[in-house]
Amino acid sequence: MRHKLLFAMGVMLCTVLVGCGTLEPSSSSSKSGASTTNVASTVATQSRTSNSASTASQSSVGNPRASSSGKTNASDASGRSIGTNASSTSNTGKAIRSNQPTSVPQPKPLILSLGSQGPNVEKLQQMLALTGYLPLTWTPTSKTTAFGSTQTTTSSSTTGHAAGSGQALFSTAEISTSKVSAGTWHWKYPSTPQSLVALWSPTKYTLLTKSAVMTFEQVHHLVVDGIAGPQVFSALVSDVHNHRQSPVGFTYVQVSLALPQSLTLWHNGSVILRSAANGGIPQSPTVTGTYPVYLQYRTQTMKGINPSGQHYSDPGVPYVNYFYGGEAVHGFVRAHYGYPQSLGCVELPIATAAKVWPYMHLGTLVNIT
Repeated sequence: MRHKLLFAMGVMLCTVLVGCGTLEPSSSSSKSGASTTNVASTVATQSRTSNSASTASQSSVGNPRASSSGKTNASDASGRSIGTNASSTSNTGKAIRSNQPTSVPQPKPLILSLGSQGPNVEKLQQMLALTGYLPLTWTPTSKTTAFGSTQTTTSSSTTGHAAGSGQALFSTAEISTSKVSAGTWHWKYPSTPQSLVALWSPTKYTLLTKSAVMTFEQVHHLVVDGIAGPQVFSALVSDVHNHRQSPVGFTYVQVSLALPQSLTLWHNGSVILRSAANGGIPQSPTVTGTYPVYLQYRTQTMKGINPSGQHYSDPGVPYVNYFYGGEAVHGFVRAHYGYPQSLGCVELPIATAAKVWPYMHLGTLVNIT
């Protein structure tokens, strides 16, 4: 009897062990796959969340104009968004305020470009006028005018001065506000060409504004893009405060495509020279309109394809000032000047181009009619 009982218990134990080991292969694969999928999903979620936060951080660092007001939320292991002011709930159901510090939104950097309008544009142009980068003068209404206030201060860290006035004028802290100082505008020179006058507006970022900003950027060794951002404003405030004036003045170039074709160089209110020039042939005409010089070469090898399909290469082309695509004002040897001969450029006698070169800078406006 004892042996029978032991034998029966052994059979039962074996049955249990065999039952644990006889799961269907397909079921085992399915459950293992589901488990693996869930783990992979969680890892992928975490990876995507981590990559997203990392990308956002890199974008902000890599792009100096990225808005500093952008917010990036962290995520927990399940991929849920965790706000910086998140509240948690205790076991008793009561909300517990997180001890994480509240993030303070940073103001967006002030960035102005062609087409911008408003009081900030006028502030920009007030400073460009005071530093001699515009062919205009601006006189503040109040002798103690600061941006948005009427107070006298001598703090060199927060104020600027109107050139020659000795009066406090600009506050760095108020550059990005909507407040603007009252004042009057006047053209510096009675001989200012009407085509240049037509580009001006005190509250609009026009080609004239872009021209002045580009020249300012070149003088201050900034990236020359014609966009007024934090670096431009900071340098301008410093120049106003320290009475620094543009070392290059203001130049305006007028090109007439009417026969005989010509170029007129206007600088600081005076016509420096007039010269016969060559515009583009009918198959490759010179563009019309007003454009700022964006690239310059003291000498360059010009290569391309002419309208007949032939390749050309002209080495040693001097005094090159690109204003529109591949079109530039430059020197070039021709037997005669005054009628269409180029592939779109404005050609000058070499000796004349040498005289024009010192007056032209990045941002110099070229008006072609």
